[in-house]
Amino acid sequence: MREQGSEGIGGSHLRTRKYSGRSVTRGTYPVANEGTPLYGIICLLHDNSCSILKYHSTMQAVKHPKPSVRVRKAFPDDLPFLRSLALEAFSIYGDYETILTGFFLSQGVYTYVAEELHDDMATPVGILMMVIRNTKRRGPYFVEIVAIAVEQDHREQGIGSQMIEFAKQWPVALSEEISIPEMQLSVAESNLRGRSFFERLGFEFLRNEPWTYPAGQKALRMRYILKDGD
Repeated sequence: MREQGSEGIGGSHLRTRKYSGRSVTRGTYPVANEGTPLYGIICLLHDNSCSILKYHSTMQAVKHPKPSVRVRKAFPDDLPFLRSLALEAFSIYGDYETILTGFFLSQGVYTYVAEELHDDMATPVGILMMVIRNTKRRGPYFVEIVAIAVEQDHREQGIGSQMIEFAKQWPVALSEEISIPEMQLSVAESNLRGRSFFERLGFEFLRNEPWTYPAGQKALRMRYILKDGD
């Protein structure tokens, strides 16, 4: 889950995806019960499918400006995009196409979509899913990022960093109701890029998780202490 710089490769072509706005009905999806770990599938760039794209050596690297991006609340019509991105980004960790669909349709899971803005068009390029949890029944609350991902063709452009900054600001709107002093997330132990990405944005190692991802990877817990002005 690492994202760095804004360099692109000359001569590359971005994929354009269109998702039908079909209606979404609730189905039988595996939703984590209270007390069940929401597998922290944070893998913006994981070991395999999120590696940097390879191009012919004859192409020259050129710099591209960072895209204009907005983060908005997700709607039912965004589910096809979420499922497609979950399959692309998270399949190494398990069936997260199904797991994230369950989260998306669950109360208490806040889902946001990052859109790249160009002229009069807004193209979905990333997802961010968060929940509010507490360590004990009456203990302090914290925001947990349960999923964050950027489409492969739009990585290395600062979009993931912008979503993290959005997540840091998100608890401010809730501060009058409850106190939220920190954010937490989980990342695969083997995901060195992801760990480096979060460390660069101020997250620190907290502990080893007692669970593993469905595909067997060990998980680490990280946290970010929210400061005044975040």
